[in-house]
Amino acid sequence: MATLKDIANDCNVSVSTVSRVLKGDKTLSVNSTTKDLIWESANKLNYKVKVKSTSGMKVAVVNWYSHDQEVIDPYYYYIRKGVESSCQDEKFDYEVFFKEDGFDNLQSFDAIIAIGKFGQETIESFEKLQKNIVFIDSNPDKLKFDSIQVDFETMLADVFEYSISKHGNDIGLMNGCEYIGKEKYQDPRLLAFKKQCKLNDIDDTNIIEGDFTIESGYNMFIKLYEANRVPKVLICGNDLIAMGANKAAYKLGLNVGSELFIVGINNIPVAKYMVPSLTTVEIPQTQMGSEAVTLLKRRQASGSDNPITILVPTRIVKRKSC
Repeated sequence: MATLKDIANDCNVSVSTVSRVLKGDKTLSVNSTTKDLIWESANKLNYKVKVKSTSGMKVAVVNWYSHDQEVIDPYYYYIRKGVESSCQDEKFDYEVFFKEDGFDNLQSFDAIIAIGKFGQETIESFEKLQKNIVFIDSNPDKLKFDSIQVDFETMLADVFEYSISKHGNDIGLMNGCEYIGKEKYQDPRLLAFKKQCKLNDIDDTNIIEGDFTIESGYNMFIKLYEANRVPKVLICGNDLIAMGANKAAYKLGLNVGSELFIVGINNIPVAKYMVPSLTTVEIPQTQMGSEAVTLLKRRQASGSDNPITILVPTRIVKRKSC
């Protein structure tokens, strides 16, 4: 198990600095780059942060991703950091659980923040423990649970409007598939894409699905190319898929940004350093995590059982790829 000293050695800082950063010490004079480096090292080394509470609220932060998955795809990482930062601000005691940790030891907590998508059996096990549950990026029952979700319908409407105005209506989708147990998850990006195709009288058959990874993006693009199905505008389910598609297009001699246009989703930090820089949709992941803690505070203060769903808006970050 990783220690504070391991993180300190990895980041070339003192153990005291690591400890104070991870505890959210606001009196510490350390620049944001060093703080981010420490948090990224803690995540990489799978260091379990435990913060002692003075408020009486103990929160289990439960991830549907494994630690390794979170390292590869940072989407849920930034959501989790938003949760942790707000818990520290509110002086809530919290502990992080990844998929490989199992969710059998949550009896001592007062609330659960569930990040990702969970099967019915897991959800029912959460409910048996207590009623204070907030879901982020999904909601299995809007009549029972608070949730923070992305407004994918408006997102895709904005992307279609932008793409059509610049490049016409030859638009396709490369998306990832996710499964809850053996059941395929109905991805809201795919549903919103099909809706926009119908509204704009566009053929919605130019869709290919794989995984939310760079490798899958590469392989999906090759398949489209070999089938002569590469659209003029290619919307990708996340930036990792877009990175893979961009690499495949370069290998095939296609000029991204002039004859082929790619749009990603998430605006991960490396997106602006791609060649060409990636046009993508920014999702306020850290804010999503913070809003989940706000919903817990509301329930704690009011005792209300009326659930709230917050749809988080997005914005297009326009760069060279589209």
